[in-house]
Amino acid sequence: MINIIFFCDDEGNGAYPKNRYLDMILNYVEKKGELAVIEKINNYACLHSENEKIEFEDVVENKNVKEIIKVDETVSDVESLKNDAQRWAKELDGETFVVRVDRKGNHEYTSVELERELGAEIWKISKSDVDLKNPQKTYRVFIQDKRAFVSV
Repeated sequence: MINIIFFCDDEGNGAYPKNRYLDMILNYVEKKGELAVIEKINNYACLHSENEKIEFEDVVENKNVKEIIKVDETVSDVESLKNDAQRWAKELDGETFVVRVDRKGNHEYTSVELERELGAEIWKISKSDVDLKNPQKTYRVFIQDKRAFVSV
């Protein structure tokens, strides 16, 4: 299963993406002969599809779609997220990195605390330098309640 996050903030205020933009994305996918489900999550939308080779060039050209990111879904507990970060750390190969967390809902941690914890886990394994301003790789975590989406 592939999950793709579309950032669709047409108002510039962090509002939920409007249905017309989600409909546009779904129509685009359907025209390609694909099946997908799309859901609103915070100021982005997540598309779930079985086809890992869907192309989205035309969607990217829409001014209301700010960014498209392929993600893996996991759960939002700290241990699961640390395990995922450890797997990713093995692939860093000396490149600089940063961890960014966007968290919504009630959790036992803040976004900054989780960024530090995951960054420490990655550093323990990779020994790569952290670069907060111009990293070569960004490890991104989007959390909504008990769900988490992770991207590199």
